[in-house]
Amino acid sequence: MWVTATDENPRPWRFREALKEKAGLTDKEIDKLFATSDHLNLVELGMALEEAYGIEILYEDLLIPPDEQEGHPQS
Repeated sequence: MWVTATDENPRPWRFREALKEKAGLTDKEIDKLFATSDHLNLVELGMALEEAYGIEILYEDLLIPPDEQEGHPQS
């Protein structure tokens, strides 16, 4: 049986926001993580955050690679 913390804010979280507030990462660490991690590993990380903290991360943030999301500079 898994026990998870419940989140007081039931709204969906942005992935970057969850990494900052729940995992304690800085913007610089998140940028490096997004730049160097395989997309599948990022999805698994997002799912682990959801399970561990009882939150929901926007599906768009998990399904679309960070470099293809709106607002991210394209190369």
